Amino acid sequence: MALGAAWRAGAYAWTPQRRLEYANDLDVLLAVDKRTNARRCTGVKAKYGLSVTAPEKRALQDMLAACPQ
Repeated sequence: MALGAAWRAGAYAWTPQRRLEYANDLDVLLAVDKRTNARRCTGVKAKYGLSVTAPEKRALQDMLAACPQ
């Protein structure tokens, strides 16, 4: 999950230490395929307490539904 997206979802309010933890978190940095990326994105948002907009939620749901199991 891009740092810019995290910033817009609430990371702007984090302490410098929390930002550093996020920037070095392997769950955030790991390159993955499309389906895994959608799953990882939702997991990272939950882990860091980041918000999800309605359009973003729909896009993630659509991405997960369109990808093969």
